[in-house]
Amino acid sequence: MDQLALHTKNELYKLTLLKDVQGELSLKDEVRYRKLRKQMEKVILQNADVVTTTCVGCGDPRLENFRFRQGQQHAHGTDGRTDGQTGGRAGAATKSKHALLIMI
Repeated sequence: MDQLALHTKNELYKLTLLKDVQGELSLKDEVRYRKLRKQMEKVILQNADVVTTTCVGCGDPRLENFRFRQGQQHAHGTDGRTDGQTGGRAGAATKSKHALLIMI
């Protein structure tokens, strides 16, 4: 993780703790919290090998500027059908270093 991402992670963590303890943040801290959270989400998405979403999640604004290529459909689920036929149950994502599931 580069230095900016590490700093963002640390500052975001501190603001998250503050929000949990106080229940809310000052306007200035809330603006900073949202900006840092958005930056961290972008870093996570950019570094993910696999992004899995629900049908609704695939329209999430955070994915708007990303281009994805469709994975190969040669992996097989336990019932012998390809992952394209089983809704993606095959274990391809488990071999990845980074995976992200977006649920909305």
